[in-house]
Amino acid sequence: MSERYAKYNKLKFDYPADRVLRITFDRPETFNSVDAETHTQMTDMWIDIDRDPDINAVIVTGAGKAFSAGGDFSLIESMIGNSHEIMKTWKEAKDLVYNI
Repeated sequence: MSERYAKYNKLKFDYPADRVLRITFDRPETFNSVDAETHTQMTDMWIDIDRDPDINAVIVTGAGKAFSAGGDFSLIESMIGNSHEIMKTWKEAKDLVYNI
């Protein structure tokens, strides 16, 4: 695996075919729910993927029986009554959708 993706420790990266990057949510015990750190990594990784000249396609999948349950309780709880955390998460979500 390229060192380019080593910093994303909450996700697994591999190459199932030439010029294809597979990203796997790897928390099957929580149905691949997303905590705050994973949410940030998911947002940031698309910038590196876009800059990677060796990648033409990306597959996003989940380990185990689920793709992703969405935000885990710790992510949701961190936003309760915390407008800064809400705005940060919303901005990341906007950037995530835009960059995909």
